[in-house]
Amino acid sequence: MIDLKLNKCEEEKGVAPQISVIVPSFNYERFLKETIESILNQTFQDFEVIVVDDGSKDSSMSILKQYQQKSSKIKLFTHPNHQNLGLPRTLELGIKQASGNWVAFLEADDAWNLNCLSKRMEAVSDKNVGFCSNKIDPIIEVGASDTWFRSYVPRVEKQLKKLQGDIGSLDLQDHILSENLIPTFSCAMVKRELLLDCDFDTPVDAWLDWYLWTQIFQKTKGVFVDISLTRWRLHNSSQNSKKSLFNFLQNYSVFRKSLAYKFASEPCKNKESKIRQLEAPIFVPLTERFCLGVREIGFVPFFKQVIKRFSRL
Repeated sequence: MIDLKLNKCEEEKGVAPQISVIVPSFNYERFLKETIESILNQTFQDFEVIVVDDGSKDSSMSILKQYQQKSSKIKLFTHPNHQNLGLPRTLELGIKQASGNWVAFLEADDAWNLNCLSKRMEAVSDKNVGFCSNKIDPIIEVGASDTWFRSYVPRVEKQLKKLQGDIGSLDLQDHILSENLIPTFSCAMVKRELLLDCDFDTPVDAWLDWYLWTQIFQKTKGVFVDISLTRWRLHNSSQNSKKSLFNFLQNYSVFRKSLAYKFASEPCKNKESKIRQLEAPIFVPLTERFCLGVREIGFVPFFKQVIKRFSRL
């Protein structure tokens, strides 16, 4: 849970923007221009931009300061002594400094289509929801593989569309426990009050987003915008290019055990059912995920994608 004190920006302005865009920055100088400009050029303009640099060693800070001089929307923060404290502390700082009702995340190597925020705000305007996500298009850098993207993202997007159905909102409190159905921070927008109440000490560093979504969907419903609004960059230095089968299985087991412990120690709906689901052997949810993938593209293509995905072993 974030220890919140009213930030100076909110005090001085009096009227807060509807959206706070949070950009965690770390050594992505070559992508920052595209990222920041995709925010500033949005058709929906009632937002602020909170950039938190996590101790970059490249020219990221210089680039960000130039944009800060050009736009009063941009507010730039660092950790004390420009330390590198990692993504959880970086996002916590950004959320603490934010003043908007909604928080939209954009990672420093990704970008938005120009109507991203307007389409999201349209989607949540007449619904009692605290979360919004949208479809994603990949930006494939030279030398990067899109195997993981193709075997995962289209499948979960179809699943979200099906779960939302004619109801117009998503209840993911159980579904989110087996698999992360929100592929990236950059496609997510969340009510700030929900984030302030989250635990950011994830048991698996690379799955901080999933850890937050499991908490948030116990308290709210969401909406899925079936339009590609986020451009997710795939490159060899990204987290998703660094997986092995052994590490994945180990992390998956640790993650589920940690969630079971968390639900056991805190109040939540249908606690016993959720704990049983999380304490089941990991082959149960993984088999279900495999079957969904096979149903989507066929056994042979999906099996080949899985093998290729974990070929780093």
